[in-house]
Amino acid sequence: MSSTYRDSNTTIERLIAQSPSITEAYDTTTPVFDAYTETIDTWYQNQPLAYSQIDKLARQYNTDALGFRIALKIVESWRIIRSLEAPVTLTLLNPVYKETGRMQRREEHPHGENSIRYKVKSLRQLERLSANFEARFVVIDDECPDNSGGMAQEILREYAGYSDRQSAGCSRFQARTRFRSICRWFSQ
Repeated sequence: MSSTYRDSNTTIERLIAQSPSITEAYDTTTPVFDAYTETIDTWYQNQPLAYSQIDKLARQYNTDALGFRIALKIVESWRIIRSLEAPVTLTLLNPVYKETGRMQRREEHPHGENSIRYKVKSLRQLERLSANFEARFVVIDDECPDNSGGMAQEILREYAGYSDRQSAGCSRFQARTRFRSICRWFSQ
């Protein structure tokens, strides 16, 4: 085993030990996990080993490495986006039928994931990584009896540059990011 591989394994073990506990998807949306992911990103950018080699080492730790492996996958995605040489547009479709609980903050609902705000934050973060990356966020509401579309609309109003326009039976909502726009459409 080379010294680089051995040193990386020791560092990976230390980083796994520092990982926040991950027991549900919500745990990856917390400020603690965000800070941990930034730590992994800083470390990963200076790593001589490839993603596949690091992940292979981490798999030895089974479920103890879950937080580390999720953060590693996120920062590998960031690396790919940073390296884009041609324009790429990602469109995320987000159905919200009967999703009022997930759209709320955890403090507001026991199953709240703050899902809309988290997705907008994540897409904006990805756009900041590369001028060649643009994200579009499409929210779909099929006239939910729980008013999911209305709740999503209220959440989107929190963002600068939000506008409300009616067109062909659909509302179009926009929130400007620093350089590009993330668009949302609601079918009502």
